[in-house]
Amino acid sequence: MSPLQNDGTFTLDTNSLQVAFVQTPESPVLFEPADLNSGLVSATEEEDRYIIVLHAGDLWAPEEAVLQEGRFFRAAIAFDLTPNPGVISHSGENIPHIPANIEASADWTEARVNRMLPYPPALVFVPAFCTPPPPLVDIGMNPPDVFPGGEITMTITVQNVANIPIVKQLHVDLPAGFQFISRSLVVRNQPGEVDTISFRLAAPLVPVNTLRAIVRTDLGNVQVFADIPIEEEEE
Repeated sequence: MSPLQNDGTFTLDTNSLQVAFVQTPESPVLFEPADLNSGLVSATEEEDRYIIVLHAGDLWAPEEAVLQEGRFFRAAIAFDLTPNPGVISHSGENIPHIPANIEASADWTEARVNRMLPYPPALVFVPAFCTPPPPLVDIGMNPPDVFPGGEITMTITVQNVANIPIVKQLHVDLPAGFQFISRSLVVRNQPGEVDTISFRLAAPLVPVNTLRAIVRTDLGNVQVFADIPIEEEEE
């Protein structure tokens, strides 16, 4: 049984499932496509993981397995995992940004006793050069500063610089005291996967002025900050 973390990190290709049964230690491992309808192999998706189960049947000691046709002492299963866009790991440092992806265990009955052997988790690494870059995010202001109680236009530009399409979601935290001006929101989609979002804000009477924007995408989150200068009113 192999639970795989299904957290958006990898995709399991069920068509790639293969099994092999080995009769002696010297026998070659010959994989054959797994028939998911046979009951020998099953693959299911449950919330945060994939579960692959191989029912191997009876396993024998090598010296016993070789005596009769159809007896084997080892079963193997293979499958393909595809990293999803945005997966990042530092394989050179052996410290991944992703969790232990594969856990495996064997369950069997021996002398009418149920036994279970867990295997150490396996870490799956993705080379850094395979990881598409996150989008570029920029915040602009017009005018560059604002008087207390005045208005300012904020423009956030999000550019996808990866070689794949991504889904983008923008979350903006307004500085305390700033008010969003109704019906001022404008969204423009430009060529080259550049999105421009602009809106107007009314400044407070006290100088609290840091705006935060978070772009959530398939390639990870990008967080940027912008200080909105508030000038003192002239006497």
